[in-house]
Amino acid sequence: MLKKTVFLLGFAALMVTGTAYAKGTGYLFISNERDHTVSVLDGKTLEV
Repeated sequence: MLKKTVFLLGFAALMVTGTAYAKGTGYLFISNERDHTVSVLDGKTLEV
């Protein structure tokens, strides 16, 4: 259940904010425009 929730939150974040993929690392960097932070997701497991 937690994995599904993290996936859905990650997917929603991808749709709302800018996203960058670090080539060769598998990490996704997602900018949070409202609170001016960056979230880093593991591209394979979608964990923060």
